[in-house]
Amino acid sequence: MTSDLHTIEDVAERYGLTRDQVIRKCSSSINPWPHMRPVERQADTWRFSDEDIEAIEQRIRVREIAQDSWGRTTSRSA
Repeated sequence: MTSDLHTIEDVAERYGLTRDQVIRKCSSSINPWPHMRPVERQADTWRFSDEDIEAIEQRIRVREIAQDSWGRTTSRSA
């Protein structure tokens, strides 16, 4: 059995995003954020498991590392 499920609002608050930004990240056709959607096309029913949260955090960490055109990694400057 999975542990607690998190709502869109929980995820938005955790990452300093708006509800709409979270929905856009989850419904993106390119590298969407993981989520569970029990009822198709009803964003209010989306839930995030603890494993989904870990996967989102991994994607955020990866985005903090830039790659040049040769595939070399560098840290992004703020």
